[in-house]
Amino acid sequence: MKICQGCSYQRTEQDSHIPNWECPSCSRAYVKTDQKPVADAAITTQPKTNVGPVRKNLQRNTQKNIDKSKNSKLKYYVGIALVLAVGSLIMNANNKSNQQMVSPANAASLITQPTVKPKAAQSPISLVSVTTKVTEKSDIWWRYSWIIKVKNTSVKNVLVDAKIEFTDQDGFVIDDDTEYKVNINANTTTTVTGYALVALPGASAIKQPVAKVRMR
Repeated sequence: MKICQGCSYQRTEQDSHIPNWECPSCSRAYVKTDQKPVADAAITTQPKTNVGPVRKNLQRNTQKNIDKSKNSKLKYYVGIALVLAVGSLIMNANNKSNQQMVSPANAASLITQPTVKPKAAQSPISLVSVTTKVTEKSDIWWRYSWIIKVKNTSVKNVLVDAKIEFTDQDGFVIDDDTEYKVNINANTTTTVTGYALVALPGASAIKQPVAKVRMR
């Protein structure tokens, strides 16, 4: 049976429906696959060239180029180091010269002046007075009623949160109460009231109320 030189396929009896001149596997003509390529024939007829000296010359030239590149980089970095050193010497000389030229009058002007911070804007809201009173007692809690008077010195109405803290004799907070978003009219004094149910035994330990007003 015929063997194709192009794909190495061996023809069988099952390939009888394929023409005898055509390979059933790669569909190429046996005449074309049996012929050797012209390029291969040309390569086999060319004489071998001795590339040893050429390779040595190429390696020698490459090494020379590498050495030249290293020398160039070394010269470049040395030059930069020299420039930096000269610049540093010049700057030190200028600094010494400037220090020697400072006169007593100029030295006084060089003293750093303290920075004066601007005063914060004064709040138009002020606390006038605070009053507390036990208005009811039970076996579980005491009712502490309170009154806070707040003054508004601005020309417009403001909203404030009025808070009162019930503290013991050491200043620790036992309970507190707050009235939120209280409207204080312009140039008026407003009374804010409220109460807190303080549980025992803490209610009996309250000694001093502390009022706080925060403008929204």
